[in-house]
Amino acid sequence: MDDRLRDVIGFLEQDIWRNLVPLKTLVQFPEAVRCVFRDDRDAPAALLLLPGSVSGFDRAYYPEADLVVFIAVSRIEQIPGLLAGLPRGLNLLFKLMDEQHPAAVEAVFALRRVAAYHSFAPPDGLKLSSDPAVTASSQLADDLLAIYAAQGHAPEEVRRHFACGARSFTVYAGGRPASTCFVFPNYGRVWEIGALYTDPEHRRRGLAQAVVSAAYEALGREGLTARYQAHESNRASILLAESLGLRCFLVNSHWLHAGRQR
Repeated sequence: MDDRLRDVIGFLEQDIWRNLVPLKTLVQFPEAVRCVFRDDRDAPAALLLLPGSVSGFDRAYYPEADLVVFIAVSRIEQIPGLLAGLPRGLNLLFKLMDEQHPAAVEAVFALRRVAAYHSFAPPDGLKLSSDPAVTASSQLADDLLAIYAAQGHAPEEVRRHFACGARSFTVYAGGRPASTCFVFPNYGRVWEIGALYTDPEHRRRGLAQAVVSAAYEALGREGLTARYQAHESNRASILLAESLGLRCFLVNSHWLHAGRQR
């Protein structure tokens, strides 16, 4: 690890929950991320750039993006200077972790808001239970892979997660998955709950709550925790998180800069 990357990680780790997305990106794609780090009079600032073609999620939802941009600063006034060196004429996707950052970015690049994701985590002391109807497995079954891929997770990335210790939590009905999710390492002791899905025939029976609760209970026994993420428009998913006692700690908003037209 070179000194610049070490400095970036050290700065981001000062607030792991806030910086989960860029830290996760560094872990998943260490060879693809380009880092810019500045320490202005003991006020660090970091810029992470990921080619838009690297992540399966970004390829699926933002195929027009040439670069994905992450920002972490000590002072908001650092943002324009940090962005000054970015190339012009490219389509940029900004993933911003602070509600004040879009205005600072717009001083340099015109933006269009396209989405936001709410991140939830259990507060200290919250205990969630495991329903015996939930099956946990470290083996990736083909029917579950198909479900996770349909939820926007690239199959090669899902396979890589399971090779690194991911686990599925599933309720079966008639031998078929009725509700499922899987957990995989995010950063450090924080994992991720992803691809939550319930078959339409089995919805409104508490199955989604059961698989998510079982996932948190299993991770908690190992001294781990997890982030649960929901699109801002997915009211049912947000209500599920709140019903389990999870708390929203971050809103990650996505903004596009159209530097060129395809």
